Amino acid sequence: MCYNKLSGDELEKVLWFAGTWIESFYYVDPTSCAKDLDCVSRVLEMHGEVFKLALKGEYSIEVDEELFRDTVKKLVQLMRVN
Repeated sequence: MCYNKLSGDELEKVLWFAGTWIESFYYVDPTSCAKDLDCVSRVLEMHGEVFKLALKGEYSIEVDEELFRDTVKKLVQLMRVN
């Protein structure tokens, strides 16, 4: 996807989606979770609810730079394995 072709509103939605997705794994190991269908289901359900709230302005992301960076690294590692 080319983010530079998105309108401001669309880009904001993409950023909310990415931010809430990453935050969903702050306290869940993505690699372990990917091996457990129940965990995957719970994370997807939770993320769907959080993302809806974020779009309505009823949720804000917990900004913890170190935790955010560590989580991104774990998610990238998981993508590389598969």
